[in-house]
Amino acid sequence: MAPALLLLLVLSSCSLEPLLVVSDPYVDILENERWAPRRAGFKIRAFLSGYRVLSERWNSETSLADILEAHNNFSGAVVLTPAVAHMTTSLSKPPERLIVAGGLAPKSSNLQWECVAPAWLKAYAELGEKAADFVAGEEGARVVLLAEGSSSASAGAIESFREAFSTHAGARVTLDVVQTRAVGSKNLPVRFKERIQDASLLVLLAGAANSEALKASLAQGVPVFSESLGRVDMWPDNVLCSVENSPYSMKKAVLTQLKGSLTTEVREYPAEIVPRKGRNGKKWFDAIWPQTYNSARR
Repeated sequence: MAPALLLLLVLSSCSLEPLLVVSDPYVDILENERWAPRRAGFKIRAFLSGYRVLSERWNSETSLADILEAHNNFSGAVVLTPAVAHMTTSLSKPPERLIVAGGLAPKSSNLQWECVAPAWLKAYAELGEKAADFVAGEEGARVVLLAEGSSSASAGAIESFREAFSTHAGARVTLDVVQTRAVGSKNLPVRFKERIQDASLLVLLAGAANSEALKASLAQGVPVFSESLGRVDMWPDNVLCSVENSPYSMKKAVLTQLKGSLTTEVREYPAEIVPRKGRNGKKWFDAIWPQTYNSARR
């Protein structure tokens, strides 16, 4: 880099508005240390928008209040993960803006949150279409959908998937909806392993219970569509695709939120359905969804 350009960057950075980005250990593992607001691309775009990004990681021994205090009682805009938001119920000196990136803020908090979240319901509808395509032509096919226990969010996910699936699936295809006992439960429903025997496809939208369901499905060799699995190289062999947070869309949405005025309305951005990178997964994905395969892998 030319000395003159380097000097210009140094001088301009002195007048930039600081932007504090706070991640957490879970999202860093899930995103392979590449959570969107911590990526170089976000930092460059933020720089061009007048911000200097400061990065921190929350952990169980350090509260958000501690992090803000370490930055001289930081009072500017803060971008943080949903996990950090849900571990923060109050702040004696709230910063100017608190932007939750990738999900929703806790309802019990008395803080004023701004939320930038994936449009999960639209993605679940797309997943329903692809599930119907996957079992197309199979006589007597049966798809099992595992969802969380009764809640408005779970009901919305089930309805979005079911409506799209029913529209595209044949009359002889069965959709079997199974729910956990409660939201957040890690326990599988009674006789779950029996219910997925001979299933053509298992769809997992059950949050905390997805992990145990994956173990059961792997033992029986059932193909799986899932959600929020993160790094493709860590997926079990029977997972064909997963509804994931889109880093590119999140980056754009957070920067758009920063440029606008403070609002409590949720800003949604597209989620994406990511295929596994293995040979079999790519072969299947190319066959039924060629027009979006490349964009889904970006």
